[in-house]
Amino acid sequence: MASRRRFYARDFQPGDLMPLWEIHAKQWSGQNFLQVAPEEIFAEFGQLLTFTFRDSFGNLSLAHLCASDLDRARYAVAPTDRRIVRELLSGAISVRDALDQPWTWVVDVGANGSVLSSWAIRITDFPPDALPDPEVLLYPELEPMIRLRATGDRVRVGAIPAATIRKIVDGVEYAYKGIRKAIGPVGAPMWRDANVLDAQQLRFGSVEIAFRPTSANVQENQKIEQVLARALKWAFFPDFRLSDDNPRENRAILEAVKWMSPGRGERATRIEVTGRVAELALDASPGRVLLTRKTWKRAHLQLRRLAIRDPEPEKLSVVGRIRQVDEDFPAFTLREREDRGVDVSFTFDLEEYMDDVHDAQLGGYRVLVTGERSPGEELFVLRRMKPVHQEENDDSLGITDIDDDEDDDDDEDIT
Repeated sequence: MASRRRFYARDFQPGDLMPLWEIHAKQWSGQNFLQVAPEEIFAEFGQLLTFTFRDSFGNLSLAHLCASDLDRARYAVAPTDRRIVRELLSGAISVRDALDQPWTWVVDVGANGSVLSSWAIRITDFPPDALPDPEVLLYPELEPMIRLRATGDRVRVGAIPAATIRKIVDGVEYAYKGIRKAIGPVGAPMWRDANVLDAQQLRFGSVEIAFRPTSANVQENQKIEQVLARALKWAFFPDFRLSDDNPRENRAILEAVKWMSPGRGERATRIEVTGRVAELALDASPGRVLLTRKTWKRAHLQLRRLAIRDPEPEKLSVVGRIRQVDEDFPAFTLREREDRGVDVSFTFDLEEYMDDVHDAQLGGYRVLVTGERSPGEELFVLRRMKPVHQEENDDSLGITDIDDDEDDDDDEDIT
């Protein structure tokens, strides 16, 4: 049978619907379903697919087409509210999530909207092909860029390790950052706000998190998705070879696979990846790629082979003053070098070094900066920074000594 993505309005074909099935339950005796008049239609294709309506008592209900015959359409119906509808339309919950309520009915509707029959059944009693898969959203464009689900013997409902959640979040974010940097111009640092991914859906019962980029740059997002798809393709197909034309991108692909795969000693032993990038990778809908510890080891060994062939990075240790900082990149320029060399620029990790860089700029004191850059890169990457002891007084702050120890007593020499 066709993928249950047939319920998307633009993909739906009337022949995709399953025929009416026999329901082994007593007919519903309530008077709340007499006539179905759509209030808000979300999807239709010759027939109403997904919509809301008011029951006989004025309560808002959500209906989704399950099956049809010559004289009737069969809908799954559940009580709903504006919050559920808002989450359904934004992609925060799937169609099945919206229908999975304490009360669920099967309602047969005639051509004029009159209710012919109805039954109260649990959502788990629906035939497998009657409802969309649990992760299918209302519209294709709502699909997350990537969805990761962690499983393993030590990952279970009620006892989800915090480290497993961190693994999913950090893994996909670092993979995204690395690929974004690899597809950008050589030496260009990354914009701060473009590194962030939104968590679109959270399913903590199975440790499942879906992500989409916050950036509105559609062209860049598509490039990142294409490279992420190649990473998943490499993980899924053992004989898939990366092109030798772009070593920077190849390294980012392997690092992305390694970041997202479960490593040794982690509670989760499998990470299932779905979403748009998985569909691109497999050219299938829905697409699923399973990452395991073997995947992690494969990527790790391949990165080691690349490292053997890599040229040594250029290293630099220099003393100077930070006079210019761009927090948006983030990067800074070191001037007034002790060795009287030319000004040099460093890019740095915002969370790790921003306070130190900001203090050094405001204080105007000298710092010892250590960094490195690969061949072809313009900026050095900051690896270490520490203040240099001053013998002369600083006129602006009156500091005679700047110590690297944060736990000094309050009786430091401050004039």
